[in-house]
Amino acid sequence: MGGAVRPSKVDSGTALAAIRNVFREHGFDGASLTRLADATGLRRASLYHRYPGGKDDMAEAAIDSVAVFLERDVFANLANGAPWPDRLRVFCEQLDAYYDSGRTLCLLAAFSFGSVPKAVRQKARRIASQWRGHLASLVVEAGCSEERAQAIAEQILVEVQGGLIVAALMNNPSSFRAVLDRLPALVLDASNQTETAT
Repeated sequence: MGGAVRPSKVDSGTALAAIRNVFREHGFDGASLTRLADATGLRRASLYHRYPGGKDDMAEAAIDSVAVFLERDVFANLANGAPWPDRLRVFCEQLDAYYDSGRTLCLLAAFSFGSVPKAVRQKARRIASQWRGHLASLVVEAGCSEERAQAIAEQILVEVQGGLIVAALMNNPSSFRAVLDRLPALVLDASNQTETAT
């Protein structure tokens, strides 16, 4: 049959990783079907065969894959019951590896602007909220009040995302590495301030 889509040799995991990278680098609006096809090595017909909803489906698959990684690895580590300094150290190591020491932008940031589908933006917001919640719980264990912990958790997220943007803008990954290096001191200082205040 002339209209049939031939099976592709590009496996789903490889294609999805390429799709994530296109969205990270160009945002939702800049991720054209041509760029997505070139990055994955798939023809447009093959992309639509895998993702019938087109770019919207690809964006949703990309954000879902990030959610799976964070739930399985990062969030599980933050809540695994080990001493909080150990969990924070592993957290920093995970981010350093995942973002290639500051050379890779965050998909959450890429999906925070432009004409991102509502469902995708909501998922990105939910992930950020969960991330902040897990960090806040860790900071509470470090000795901070719930209110102070929420503020510190949000500061960590802001510094991580800001570090990634500055690293990309200045072509200097060490900016991101510096953020990760100071996170333990940030939590410890907040804990010490709480102890002093009491």
